[in-house]
Parts: sequence; C-alpha cells; structure tokens
Amino acid sequence: MEYRIKMVQANGVGGGGGCWSRLIRIVNMKDYLKILWVLMVIFSACKKEKETPVVKFGSLTGKVVNEYDQPIEGVVLELDTKPPKTSETDPSGSYLFNRIPVGSYKLSVSKKAFITQIRDVDILEEETLVLDLKLASGNSYLEISDSLLKMTSSDNTIDVQVSSNAAWTVKESSDWITVSSESGQGNSEVSVKILENSGDTVRVDTVIFSCGEITRLLVINQDFPIRLLRWEGVIGDRKTDMPDSAYLLFNKPVTVMKVVSDNSYCNKEIDFQQVNDRKGVAVSFTCAVLGGEYPLNILVYDVRGQRFQKQIWIHFYDDRLDVEGTINCYHILDDKNMAWISTYSPNRLIKISLDDFQILKTIELESSPTYFVVNPYNDLLYVLLGDNKIHVYNQYTGSNVKNIVFKPEADDHPQYPTIYPYNIGFTKSGYGIVLLCEDGASGVDWKVIDSAKGDTTYRHKDRGNGPGEYSSFKRVYLNYDHSKLLLTEKYGSCTIVILDGTTHEFEDLVPSSLTRGVFITPNRKNSKIYAGQLYDQFIIDMDGTLSGITYIDNRFGGSADFSYREGEKDIIYFCDQYYFRLIDYGNYDIPLWCYVLPDLRDFKTSIDGNYAFFYKLTYPGSYFYKFDTKAFALSRFSEN
Repeated sequence: MEYRIKMVQANGVGGGGGCWSRLIRIVNMKDYLKILWVLMVIFSACKKEKETPVVKFGSLTGKVVNEYDQPIEGVVLELDTKPPKTSETDPSGSYLFNRIPVGSYKLSVSKKAFITQIRDVDILEEETLVLDLKLASGNSYLEISDSLLKMTSSDNTIDVQVSSNAAWTVKESSDWITVSSESGQGNSEVSVKILENSGDTVRVDTVIFSCGEITRLLVINQDFPIRLLRWEGVIGDRKTDMPDSAYLLFNKPVTVMKVVSDNSYCNKEIDFQQVNDRKGVAVSFTCAVLGGEYPLNILVYDVRGQRFQKQIWIHFYDDRLDVEGTINCYHILDDKNMAWISTYSPNRLIKISLDDFQILKTIELESSPTYFVVNPYNDLLYVLLGDNKIHVYNQYTGSNVKNIVFKPEADDHPQYPTIYPYNIGFTKSGYGIVLLCEDGASGVDWKVIDSAKGDTTYRHKDRGNGPGEYSSFKRVYLNYDHSKLLLTEKYGSCTIVILDGTTHEFEDLVPSSLTRGVFITPNRKNSKIYAGQLYDQFIIDMDGTLSGITYIDNRFGGSADFSYREGEKDIIYFCDQYYFRLIDYGNYDIPLWCYVLPDLRDFKTSIDGNYAFFYKLTYPGSYFYKFDTKAFALSRFSEN
C-alpha cells in the first residue's frame, strides 16, 4: 500500500495555527475507505477550529489627581465588566486595568472625601486607553425617594427621585424589572418599570443605587393576581332542610364584596360565609337541582386592593359530556373504567373514558340502535338495530364481524313473524338469551343464542306456555360473576327468572312482597338483587330473604343502583324523573332526597364506588353526567 499527503496552508498564510487544507492523492483504490475516514477527521477538526470564539482585549490606564494636580492614592476604580474589575491607585495616583475584553463600559471613580465620578470608556483591540482623571474634594451624598414599593400584580412604572451631588449608578438583576437609566449625575429621576406578575407567589427584588461607597436600596415587593382555583356545587337535603350550596376556593385570602345569582329562579342576593382563612367562600342556594347549573357573579378584592370579578357557572355535577345524538343505552365496562354509549341521529356507538370523560372510539352504525351488550365470552359488541339481525362488532377495530339473521319459525304468524331482536344478554360461558318481537304487532318470543357454538340460535326446551315453561321475557340482566342471567317477565310479573349459564336450567325467585314488576338491578359484587316494583321496593337475596321495604311511587322512569362505597352496605341510589333518593335499607331510612333535572335516565354507579352516572334526554343532543358519590355518602348525612 502506498499513498502520499501533501499539505498546503489555507489562504497562503504562513506561520503556526489556522486551518489547513489537505490534498490527497489516492494511489491504491483499495484504501479508499481509509482515506475517506482521514478526510472526515481533518474537516471535522477544521470546523471545530473555525467555531472557537476569539476574545479580543485592550487595556486602560491613567492617573487620578486632585484640584491641585496632586496624585491621590487609594482611589477605587471599578469597571462594570462581567464580573466587575477593580483597580486602586498607587502613591503616584496611577491605576491599570489589563486584558479588558473589547467593548464599552462605565468606570466608577470614588474615594472618601472626594466627589464620585462615572465615566464612559471604550476599550479597543490591542490598544491601551490612557484616561487621566481629576477628582474634586468634598463628601458625596445620595438619597432616593422610596426604599420599599409594594406593588399589585399588574405591570406598572414608578418614577424614583434621585438626590445627589455626584455621579451614581443603578443596577437591577431581575428580568421583570428595568430602569430607564443605568447611571446619572446629581439630582435626577429614574423610571423603574415592573412587568406583570402572572405567577402564584409574591416576588421580591432590589434595585441598587450606588455612589462610591454609598448605597441606597429600593426593595420591590410585587403581589400575585387573584385566581379562582375551583368551584363546585354541593347538593343539599330536602329532608333535613340542608340548603344546596356552592364552594369557591381562591389562591389567597380575599374579601367578598358581592355574590349575585343570575338565575331568574333563584334569589338575587345570596347568603355567603368566608371560610378557610378567607380563601374559601361558602354560598347558599335555594333553587339547585341535581344535574343543574347556575350562573353566579362574584366580586372580591385582596389586601392590596386588587379586584377580581367573574361570572361562573356552578355545576351540581362533577362532569358532563355533550353527546351528539340521542342516547338510548349505555353499559359500564367495570374492569376498564370505560363505557359504551349508543345514540341515534346520528347512529353510533361511542366509547368513553370514565376517568376524564374523553371519547376514545366511535363506531358508525347503519341504522338506529335499540339496544346492545358486550358479550363477556368473546368481548364483542352485539348490537340491535330494529331489523331481524344481531349486528356483531369488534369493539377495538370497530369492524362489523358478522350479522346473525333470524328467520320465521313454522309456527310464526305468516304476516307478523317474531324475528326482531329487542333485548339480549350473555353469560361468561357464551350462553345467552335473545328476546324477539313482531313488527307491527304485539307478539313476543325468545331464543337461546350460544356464542360457544358459533352464535347458533335455537329454542330452549323450556320455551312454551305450559307449567314450568316460559313464553316471554321483558328484559335480560347479568349477575355479578357473569355466570347467570336474570330475566324479568312481561305483563307486570314480579318473578325473577334465573338461568344458569352452565347447566342451562331455569329457576324462579318469587318475592314475598308483590305489587307490579318494573325493573331490577343486580348487585355487581354479590348475588343480591334490588327489585324496583311499582309501589314497593327492596333488596332480595337468592334465598328469597327481603330487606326492609320502601313504598315509593315508581311510575316515573325510575332506575337505581347499589352504593359500592367502602363501609356502605345495602345502600341504594334511587332516581326517577323528579327525585333522587339515598335509601338505607339496613336501617329502614331515607337520609337524603333532592330534586333532579327532568328526564334523567338510567342511574348507575362505578364498581369502585366513587362515581355515579346517568344521562338526560335532549333533542337533538344528549348529556351524559358524572357525579362524585362523596356528595351522597351516608356519613355526610348521619353526622348532621
């Protein structure tokens, strides 16, 4: 291997240093990669060499004398370089600053019993500036008009009066303070500009006025703005006349000047009380309902006179999702803390997070949904769209996996076959029940649907009108461990029919108190069931044991769920279109009731016990609500 490198100095400049260009002649092509690597190293070195900043210097020297041209020893000279450089005159009055970076500076010259001077100097490259100075004898003085400024959070400009018989300097170190002049002579005025404080703490800094050894400090103390950190509505109790209220929390102590309701159904002037070291304001309402929201105007000020005025909306709910379309069904996914919601106009399935109420996925449907479930056996969505099919969707991809078609049986009415699914439910084994109806007539039927066998559908051996047989069902529910289906019968029957997903056998649970069946709610943690009958309601065990009984008029779209809050047993939240009730079946008591927004539907709670949900029918859209169950906690009312 043979190659040769000849180096020629760049730009033809002789002497050491600098970046060199290298001319390379490749003798053996096999060494191309090695030569290329050498070139990369060379050019990299050149680049680094070019990027190295060059600092240029100059010097300053001279003599300091008095009015009689006599040298003054011990004069302190200071250049405002970064950091500052100082020099002191020797017995001959001489001073010297070496290696000063090129630039413009202010030179302060001071000594006790002499009047301070400040001079502008320009330091040039490789030059020595000779500056002789003459100091007048006398005592310097310096005074400023303020020593402490307590400012509000807004930006402001303050004029500071300077009284002096000498030259002086001004220094500030914060980016939120600027001064109009960094130096001056004799009596003058300096404007100090203070920028707005948008933070959450008081900020303090100091502006320093100097004249030789004399220093005067201007301390600036700037407050932070008033902020309303949070506000919430707290529902009251009509039973004990506990008023509805709102709580407002500010970031600092405030004084309330005015609280006014902008709702025509509420009193204009509202009672309030300041709490939590005057950071909190508790406001009484007389007109709130669960799920409602009300405008409120509040005006407060702080100790420095800063005012805060705002119209806020007090929500008597924790969160609300505005849903495009009309909600007609939703299911909570307990293990994921999510929910699927079905809507029509537009026709959709919407998956939301119950933590932050964000929409996670949307599945467009070909027509209006009437009902749907999530099959615990295969995790697929089984959607009913009012036709003679079950439309099966993958809830993760949104794709239509298949459609299960129902055809007329031999004994169906030729004009009105019962082939239209209106309700459905599955156990974890895949064994399920689908309820069928006629289109344009009142006939009903039901069939088995078995997902473990490819979603085959057939008639159960116990389907019929004879003893021990079942001709029709109203609705299908799932028990707590997904091993059984709970079915209610049509025509007001109070009997709860239980279907075992493993044995495929039925058994009846007949309550000892009977009026007319309306709905049931299975407990999602144990085998108890809440029976919401027309005029009597209770919790029933699988052996038929009843709790205490309430006698609520359940004709107005009632729905209910269990409280899963820790330490609460046999507590039911009952909600209809007019009232919300907290029912303690263990103690035969209703410790809380309140009004709700009209047309609230399908009250359900999260399995962790922390939240409750329902939706409100509006047209063309809907609202899906979330409530913190702390507002309904039994302990909150048992303490009062």
